[in-house]
Amino acid sequence: MKLRKTYLLFPAVIAVGALLVGFGHGRRNCDRDPAKMARHAMVFLEDKLDDLDATDTQRRQVKGIAEGVIGQVTVLRTERSDAREQMLSFWGADKPDAKAVHAAIDQRIETLRKAAHQVADAGLKAHAVLTPTQRKEVSELIRERSCEGKGDSDR
Repeated sequence: MKLRKTYLLFPAVIAVGALLVGFGHGRRNCDRDPAKMARHAMVFLEDKLDDLDATDTQRRQVKGIAEGVIGQVTVLRTERSDAREQMLSFWGADKPDAKAVHAAIDQRIETLRKAAHQVADAGLKAHAVLTPTQRKEVSELIRERSCEGKGDSDR
């Protein structure tokens, strides 16, 4: 019987750990100041716009689009911290309310879904601003920065 309980407990602990990591991504980047991150993102963007030989008009438009996305990410980071604390409060309860846990997860997923759509809309706006040649360069940059072609694609 003891072995059976261990077999049941182990997956539950793994699931809770995965849930907490999913809601908090561990401790990495937890000390990052949102304003500092925004500045870093804008410096990176400015560098890439230089690489693309973007016009002044393109720069203004793309920066405006990026500022909206950066603002969204800042809000999501704050909400991520709140979601993590909420999950920890469920975990700390003697008998967590399963419906409340699932409702919190559903709410977080919905928030992330909306954010993903807003980021996609921002990408579509940027797509319309850039020339076909610039878009090709952006595609190459994305591939270069991803794991494609580096043996990591099936992780």
